[in-house]
Amino acid sequence: MQRARVGVVGASGYSGAVAARLLAGHPEFALAFCTSDRKAGESVARALGTPLASEATDLRFEPNPSA
Repeated sequence: MQRARVGVVGASGYSGAVAARLLAGHPEFALAFCTSDRKAGESVARALGTPLASEATDLRFEPNPSA
């Protein structure tokens, strides 16, 4: 079964980081994007302190276009 691709808006805040960590380790979801204006361009895995699935190892924070 293919994993559902999901994203977290505001992933550098406390609640967003918790959600991103949970999704990154979930067998049915693939973390596809994370937004953060403060951390735009930084490694998501490094900021969260969580190893990510192989398809997301190069994942970087994107700026939030609606902010």
